[in-house]
Amino acid sequence: MSDGAKHINLRQAVKNITALPSMPVIAQKLLALKMDTDEDERKLLMLIEQDPLISAKIIGLANSAAVGSTRTVSTVKEAALLLGISRAHSVATGIAIMSLSAKAPAGQFNMQDLWLHSFGIAFAMLAIARFMPARIRPQDDQIFLAGMLHDIGYLALAFLDPKRSDKLHAYFASAPDRPSIEIERTILEICHDELGAELARAWNLPDDIVTILRYHHTPDVADAVEHPLIRMINITEKLLPRFGINEFAGAGVSDEEWEALGGRCGECEFNTMCGGCRARAYGATGDYLAEDPWCVYQPGKHGLVQILPAQSESYGVDLEFRMPWTAEAMGRLDRIPAFVRGMVVRQIEEAALAEGLTEVTPELMIKIREGIGNRVAMVPRFVRDMMAGGAEGNP
Repeated sequence: MSDGAKHINLRQAVKNITALPSMPVIAQKLLALKMDTDEDERKLLMLIEQDPLISAKIIGLANSAAVGSTRTVSTVKEAALLLGISRAHSVATGIAIMSLSAKAPAGQFNMQDLWLHSFGIAFAMLAIARFMPARIRPQDDQIFLAGMLHDIGYLALAFLDPKRSDKLHAYFASAPDRPSIEIERTILEICHDELGAELARAWNLPDDIVTILRYHHTPDVADAVEHPLIRMINITEKLLPRFGINEFAGAGVSDEEWEALGGRCGECEFNTMCGGCRARAYGATGDYLAEDPWCVYQPGKHGLVQILPAQSESYGVDLEFRMPWTAEAMGRLDRIPAFVRGMVVRQIEEAALAEGLTEVTPELMIKIREGIGNRVAMVPRFVRDMMAGGAEGNP
């Protein structure tokens, strides 16, 4: 008999609702709350208080460094007020669903690792969401619930086929740099993303959650592109490889993936000439490509066509070259907003001439960045950083 014949047919088993773990009653009650009345809020607090596991984890979360509270929380009500009632609802629902771990068969699958992974992904998604434009940014409660539940397919696998669950997690440990979804496809006829979606569907979870679970490893398929949470999970799992469970989602996040989250600056008509908000973004985040937290402009008002200033508006300094620049030096110059390039070129070339140089090199630009001769005292710091290649750790 072949090895495959010894296994449960997951595609058939997952269609059998009696083979799937039942949703905990407390989770059903939490999901039934619409959270649009004071009475629902009172019921939420009561349900949390009645469940020792949820109470302990909600209070522990409110006291964690991730939340950043400056005082100790000791009651469910205080924790809910600190977290926000919507987020408390999502966290409680996620904890209630994940409590199934206590009934999961013992084996290679470590439920505590899944807890850690799920919470880590959820909090990282909240951080990413702060840099997304408001028009497509999901609500915190949606983010947290999606982050908590995105990998429940591993839980379903542990219930349906404990032996292959053990085999899968052993493979993960033996090939840590191979994308986990590829490993799954070699030994399973249905992977954890589809298993999770089927489990969510059997539990009558919202359709959006079913879609998010199903496509969080394939965010570019047609059914996924309209759901920013799918892309957020996909990116976050790449940023936190092997965090908690030994799951590797791939190395690195491309510029196109970041842009798919809808950041305003990439498509903004003013992004070439926008020096003021670049400086503020750099000061606030350390990243001169981040969004300006004060900017309220939404791209599109001017047709998404780049708007450039006239030379006369570029600090009154035309862009003129009096000596050769190496290709790498020109590349560094291109990173500087257009409206200050004329001034930067003049300052750099004056420094080069003063040192008897015949061309501008990256080494000279770095030297100027380090403050030699005080010739660029009037150049904004974020411009100096870009001129020097944006090296981190420079004063």
